Amino acid sequence: MDVEVDSLKETKEIEDGLLIWRDSKSPYWQMRAYVTGTRRYIRQSLKTTDLHAAVVEARKRWMRLQVRIEDNLPVFEMRIEKACDLWLSEKEDLVKKGAYKASVLRVAKGAIKRYLKSYFKGRSLSSIDHSESVRYWTWRLNNAKRSAQPSKVTIGAELNTINQIVEWAEIKGHLKRGVVSRLKKPKALAKTKVNRRAAFSREEMKTLFTVLKLWQQEARNDRDRMVRTVLYYAVKLVYYSGMRTNDMPLLRWQDVKATWSDKDSQWYVQFFLRGKVEPRWVVAQHDAGPLLIEWRNICPHTEPDDLVFAYKKGEMPLLEQSFRNCLKRFDLWLDGDGAPRSLYSLRHTAATEALDRGVPIEDLARNMRTSVQVIMDHYGHIANLDKASVLTYRQRDDAPERPV
Repeated sequence: MDVEVDSLKETKEIEDGLLIWRDSKSPYWQMRAYVTGTRRYIRQSLKTTDLHAAVVEARKRWMRLQVRIEDNLPVFEMRIEKACDLWLSEKEDLVKKGAYKASVLRVAKGAIKRYLKSYFKGRSLSSIDHSESVRYWTWRLNNAKRSAQPSKVTIGAELNTINQIVEWAEIKGHLKRGVVSRLKKPKALAKTKVNRRAAFSREEMKTLFTVLKLWQQEARNDRDRMVRTVLYYAVKLVYYSGMRTNDMPLLRWQDVKATWSDKDSQWYVQFFLRGKVEPRWVVAQHDAGPLLIEWRNICPHTEPDDLVFAYKKGEMPLLEQSFRNCLKRFDLWLDGDGAPRSLYSLRHTAATEALDRGVPIEDLARNMRTSVQVIMDHYGHIANLDKASVLTYRQRDDAPERPV
C-alpha cells in the first residue's frame, strides 16, 4: 500500500486532487478534495476507521462533487450568517419594488442582528436539526433584550424568519430540500389557549359606516379630512374582502380587477393580496365594486402602480391610529367582552358573517389565505351553531321505524 505512516499521521493519495488522511487526534479517516477553479478544498470526516471503507466512501463523494461542479451547483456548504445576509439583500430589493412589507423586514433585521447571527454563529445550514427549536428557545430566554421574556409573537417571528431563510436556501440550491427541519414554537407557547377575536355585529357595522362619515366632517384641516376619507373607504374594502391589515400597504390599483364568471353570469371583484402569506387573488363581496369606482373618482393617484389606500403619491396614511380614535370618539372601541377593536377586527367580522351565511370552512379558508385549523380555532363556535340542527338531531318517539 502506498501509505505514509508515522506516529502522528498517515495519508493516502487516491488520485490527483483527492487524498485521505488521519492523525492521532481521531481514529476516523478524513477526506480532502480540491475544487477546481476555486483554490479551495473540501474537508470531511469519512466516519470510518477502516482504510478500504474510507477509500470507497471518498471515491463516492469525489464523484458526487464532480457532478455538482459540472452542473454548476454550489459545492461549499453555506453558513447561516451568509444565508441571512443574502436573504436580507433580496428582501430589501422586494421592498423597493413594493412586493414586501418594510415593517416585516425591519423586524427580521432586528432578529437576525441581535439573536440569529449570535446563536448560529459559524454554523452551516445543515446543522439545524429536530431539537433546535428547544435549544434556541432556552438560549433566547437567557439572552433576552433587557432581561424581559420575549412574547410568543416575538419568538414566532424569529422562528419564522430562520425558516424563511432555510426555504430560500433550498430554492436557490444552497441546501438540499428536506435536509433541514423547520423550527417550531416551543410547546409552552404553541399550546396557549386561543382567545376569541374582537369583531363587530351587523348593527355595529351599520353604525360604524355612519360615524365614519361624521368623523370626516369633524376633520380639522384638509390633510386630516383626506386621511379620514381614505379610512372610510379602507374600512369598507377590508370588511368586504376580509384582507389582512398588512395587505393594505401593498395593494395597488393593478392588483384590483373585475372578472366575469360564465358559470354565474355576473362580474366579481378580485384583489391580489400579497401581505404575510403566499400572494393570491381573492374574491370580494359585490358591494366592493361600486365602492371602488366611487373611491377611484376621489383618490388623487390612480395609475396602475399607485397605492389604492394613498392620500398622496406613494404614501399610505397611518389608518390604525385614526380608526382607533374614531372608535373611541363614538364609543365603539370595546366589544361586548371588553376586548379592544382594531382594523384587524374587520377581517374577523368578515369571517364571522361568512360562516353565518353558511360559507363552507374550506372555501372561506382558501379565500382568506389561511388554514382550516385557524378558522376552526377562532370561529369554530359559529360553524357549530350554524350546524346546530344537524348536530342535535334526534328522531321523534312517534316516528316510523326505519325499514331493515
